[in-house]
Amino acid sequence: MQVKMLFDRNEACLYDLLAYLKEEKEGVTRRELLQVLQISPQTFWKYCQQFNDYHQGKMWEEKEKVYLHLPAHLQWQDVVASFTQDSIRMKILRLFLTHSKLSKWQLAQKLMVSEATVSRQLKHLNHSLQPIGIQLWNGELQGPEHWIRYFYFEFYRQTLAPKDLMSLLQAQGMYDQLYLFEGITQRTFHPKQKMELALWLYISQWRGQANSRDFSALKGALAPYEVSEIYRYLYQSLLHYLTKFATNVDQGEVGVLIAFLMARGLLSDSLNEEFLGYGGPLTEATQWVLKGMKESLSDLNLPLQTAPLAYSSHLMARLYFFGPIFLEESPYDKKGQPPIEAKRLIAEVCQNLFHQEIKEKQVTYYVDQLSQLWAYYRVEPIPTYRIGVCLGGPPLIRSLQMRYLSQKLRKPDQFLLEAYRENHSDDYDVLISDYYLQSVDKPV
Repeated sequence: MQVKMLFDRNEACLYDLLAYLKEEKEGVTRRELLQVLQISPQTFWKYCQQFNDYHQGKMWEEKEKVYLHLPAHLQWQDVVASFTQDSIRMKILRLFLTHSKLSKWQLAQKLMVSEATVSRQLKHLNHSLQPIGIQLWNGELQGPEHWIRYFYFEFYRQTLAPKDLMSLLQAQGMYDQLYLFEGITQRTFHPKQKMELALWLYISQWRGQANSRDFSALKGALAPYEVSEIYRYLYQSLLHYLTKFATNVDQGEVGVLIAFLMARGLLSDSLNEEFLGYGGPLTEATQWVLKGMKESLSDLNLPLQTAPLAYSSHLMARLYFFGPIFLEESPYDKKGQPPIEAKRLIAEVCQNLFHQEIKEKQVTYYVDQLSQLWAYYRVEPIPTYRIGVCLGGPPLIRSLQMRYLSQKLRKPDQFLLEAYRENHSDDYDVLISDYYLQSVDKPV
């Protein structure tokens, strides 16, 4: 499901217009734009004027081509947030996260609209959410609990400006205990991973207070792993953490956190490989897609590497636990065609290993994600040379010579310059020196 399905008609149309233009740096002919988006010239000019009047950036037409300029500091989520922050539907979804139950009258009071407006917006939202098994019914969120949480995870990431999201999570203290998770998962998180985990904890904090939480589907998915040593380690460690900060902790709360850590790649490579070493559906699926990819790229004689193994297992975990829930844009270049084998492999995993029914749009999303494996092996890496620089003379002269070298070697992705450390010549591919270096077996 695309995030625009949650928007009203005007918001969705503006979203489509901006999303299409932002990918076309050289501009698009107005005729092509109107044809692809199926809008009239009047509608186009209305949204163009609306965007220029109320949002950062500029949209204009020049020589029969339409262009979009967005400031360099803006992320796509900033743009989306700018025209959805006052949306009634967005406000309803956020209220349902932070309240266990809300009647139509209560929603109308909080939003300062009529109950008829609330009923109409709830009907639209339920229509959009129905394909992913979530409904707003009798004043509550209903559906598999792990799907509800993953939906909100994607929803907040796509509709809140990154600065606002970080401020919200920091104000709620969600970053304060992340160091404990680094110990449990045996890895150091980079900033994006910290944000993702903090957001998940924020969502879980609110959903833990819900009147009813359906973990039955998740428990079935986790059942093959419950007897494994790695699962027991994570379960006991996370249970110990959760009981410190929440009173309503049960098996489902721990299980949904484990599923999230696996799906988002937040476990260390060693823990992830322990999970795969145990076996089960995730191992079978990962092996299946890697085998299929290797056969389709037989001309490359591929070695098994950690990065493709980890990426495949994380993708399979997302498909296994949170299959129908996706709102993020695919990184795959839509102008190219994904490998035919990728679609076949996803279909085989769903039907034969996970026994899931998956819709065409869901297949397309996961195929685009899986296609990154083909790109990883097809795109030739640029060799990087680590150069140790060992210069004599006064500090000013050494600094000046380093600047000259940096100017001559203007490819930072290919040449890494650093001061030479004595007795560490093995760390470098090449040495540059203006005097004799004894007992060095590298090119100088």
